[in-house]
Amino acid sequence: MSKTKAKASYRIVRGAHIPAKLANKLGQELTIIAEKHGGSLRVPDVLEEATKKKVYPAVHSRIEWDVVRAARLYQEHQVRMLMCSIEIEVVGDDGVMGAVRAFHSVDLELGEQESENEAGRGYVTLERIASDVGLTDQVIETARTDLATWKSRYDRFRLTIPRFSKEFSHVFQALEKL
Repeated sequence: MSKTKAKASYRIVRGAHIPAKLANKLGQELTIIAEKHGGSLRVPDVLEEATKKKVYPAVHSRIEWDVVRAARLYQEHQVRMLMCSIEIEVVGDDGVMGAVRAFHSVDLELGEQESENEAGRGYVTLERIASDVGLTDQVIETARTDLATWKSRYDRFRLTIPRFSKEFSHVFQALEKL
């Protein structure tokens, strides 16, 4: 197995809602926390260490410390997880039955809105996506972005772990054609 040491320069992954200027500081602080806890980051450990605002200011700054607001944000997260947890059985044009998510997260401003209340992100049915050109385009673009993100995430393993490269070479070849 190849061992590759991480570089000392950090960056924020695409799509994360974290300012790029915090990348090195966050990376350094999280690395120190990991080293303090045997080389692993566990959420309870990071949360406990983050309470030390003067020791880990970057990590501390990325956590909601107002418990009322944090509770509301967590409830919203629970609702999102609920909506993502429901599937429906569908039969495709080829007669094959399969399960798909019943509700899909989209930016409603990019679709054909039915009312002003629909501005922003929301969840819609597969039928709504299929009947709305704007939402269909959005889902296609999201799929492209997800594939590019997957490639970026796993390229490092392909380049450093021969078995990984062998197992997924066909996937990387297919992604190159997109």
